[in-house]
Amino acid sequence: MSNFIALVPARGGSKRMPRKNVRPFLGTPAVVRTIRTMLASGVVNRVVVSTDDDEIAELAGDAGAEVPGLRPEELADDHASTVAVVRHAISKWLNGADPSTTLLVVYPTAVLLTHELVGRAADRFIESDADFLIPVLRYPHPVERRLRISEEGLLVADEPQHLRSRTQDLEPAFHDAGQFYIGRLQAWMDAQNGSPLQSPRALAMELPPDAAVDIDEPQHWELAERRARAMRAEQME
Repeated sequence: MSNFIALVPARGGSKRMPRKNVRPFLGTPAVVRTIRTMLASGVVNRVVVSTDDDEIAELAGDAGAEVPGLRPEELADDHASTVAVVRHAISKWLNGADPSTTLLVVYPTAVLLTHELVGRAADRFIESDADFLIPVLRYPHPVERRLRISEEGLLVADEPQHLRSRTQDLEPAFHDAGQFYIGRLQAWMDAQNGSPLQSPRALAMELPPDAAVDIDEPQHWELAERRARAMRAEQME
């Protein structure tokens, strides 16, 4: 296995779900669950947490992660991009890392991640010559047949020419799963327009529909917990 470092960007603030990074997920704070998954994956050599929050820092340290310091306030608001946080961590805390190091950036609420999924993603990235690997989910319905609701409450088709198109005749579309990204250290520093998604050398890895939930609202949290319980029940059968 190549030299992998996991970086967990976990700020204290969250407007839609306050304190979601420390909220108990099936009894364990989300950030702690994610750190434990990384440490037990057999993939990463170190787990580093970037946070502005003392409570998160303490939980992370107790869980076995490194917290070299607190990130500056300007990288802890709603407008700070993931890439900006990653670049700060690389230059401030990882500047002595081996040039061959690969950085696995994982969000603290990626609570459905499993050891197996992390391992498969790492293996696929190593076998490629890509700069990034990005997990994606397939849209369940053709995006060409999307509808909007006008101010008058009327349905409007964005692409009416496709309303009668057969699903099998339309190309599948995908979106960022919002769970983790794998990238070479230099690729993170060189990321165009501040996003791996805009890299011309980003490898896609399609996830099963139930493998990830992008948690932004309370109902997303509840859905993730239901899926985690179902996964645990399957493992016990």
